Amino acid sequence: PWSKREITLWYYLRKPTMKRVLLTMLFVCFSLILFAQSPPAYIKFRHVSLEDGLSQLSIYSMFQDSEGFMWFGTEDGLNKYDGYKFTVYKHDPNDPSSINSGSIFSICEDHLGTLWIGMDNGGLNALNKKTGKFRSFKSDPNDPGSLISNRVFNVFVDQEGDLWVAAGGLNRLIEGTEKFIRYKQQVGDSNSLSDNYIRAIYEDKDGILWFGTRDGGINAFDKKSGKFTLYKYISPEPDAGLQENTILCITSDNNETIWAGTFGGEIITLDKRTGKF
Repeated sequence: PWSKREITLWYYLRKPTMKRVLLTMLFVCFSLILFAQSPPAYIKFRHVSLEDGLSQLSIYSMFQDSEGFMWFGTEDGLNKYDGYKFTVYKHDPNDPSSINSGSIFSICEDHLGTLWIGMDNGGLNALNKKTGKFRSFKSDPNDPGSLISNRVFNVFVDQEGDLWVAAGGLNRLIEGTEKFIRYKQQVGDSNSLSDNYIRAIYEDKDGILWFGTRDGGINAFDKKSGKFTLYKYISPEPDAGLQENTILCITSDNNETIWAGTFGGEIITLDKRTGKF
């Protein structure tokens, strides 16, 4: 049996010539639109490797700055890519303004255009992109205003321009200085950080900072009150709350839902309004 569409087409094709022409044109245009919207059968990948000037193949971090340049953190130097060639920054023991040695775990940029680089056992570096010079920030056991640790896992700039450094806890750079405010786990204090090992940092549109930890679940930090809210695995019941305490990444969607990826292979969501997972 014919479909309604086929019957309609047959009916109008029996009408005068002008209607036939118009109908044919409509069908042709409709077909062309559908064809134009068809997705490509494949996507081409361009491989960028050592032969193109990349300093090392183990890449731990990637970042695109405000000027559009791509930055790659490797085990052997920082790489800047302009789409055609690489500029490589490596440690020079004879140049105190060169980058520190170590694997580069994290890269971010502040509102002044300074690039911040977090390194494994190399501390924190700040790159002035105009001069190509680096400033170094390292832990000093005799200076409570220095980094807690030289093993930097994450660097993050929030909406207000504050720099946060995950290194042996949390380190917040005091604006206009080279000193840090330290946040560490305080046993028995429910308003403190739950774990000193921070893997993920995220800020939602309300300005709440979210920290994913190795063993302490998720910490939400309110800058106004200076207090942490802890979301941690406690009960094996399916609806009891967080089911995994090792959090590797955090983001949110337009519905104010927090999304987190765990070491155990789960994606979990938190409704901020209800506090339920």
